[in-house]
Amino acid sequence: ENLDDERPGQTDLYYVGFAPDGRTDAYREDAEAAQATMDGRWGTDGRSVMLVNNPQTLLTVPFATVSNLRETLNEIGAIIDPEDDVVMIYLAGRGAADHRLLAEQPPLTLVELAPAGLKQLLDDAEIKWRIIVVSACYSGGFIAPLKDEYTMIITDAREDRAAFGC
Repeated sequence: ENLDDERPGQTDLYYVGFAPDGRTDAYREDAEAAQATMDGRWGTDGRSVMLVNNPQTLLTVPFATVSNLRETLNEIGAIIDPEDDVVMIYLAGRGAADHRLLAEQPPLTLVELAPAGLKQLLDDAEIKWRIIVVSACYSGGFIAPLKDEYTMIITDAREDRAAFGC
């Protein structure tokens, strides 16, 4: 709810970082670096939000859960101009061979994010223009379920391959 509203007559870019694996700092750091780049280079400052599972951010950043992602996307969907504004979602975490992004905040085990689930969240929020970056093993499995004429998808691994660090 603290995000800046869209500016009429201008294309605004919104950034959502989602790092659901709290077992290591690497995914949090990855999503934070992406946010810093987006805020500094692409003007998302005031229009960016992070959802992270990490012991260091337990009291300062909302948890990276599917429920919080849904609420975040719904909030963004309500304030943007769907014909003009773009939402970038940066997913950083451990990917599974069945193309789910694993979610943990020990001792909690959380619902994992699947490509079809992400598509449903975006559709429900009425976010038309989408950039989705998936930094995870088997991230290529996100392409087919999310692919349409309004979505750019960038992954760091094929659907049948582990990425560096997995």
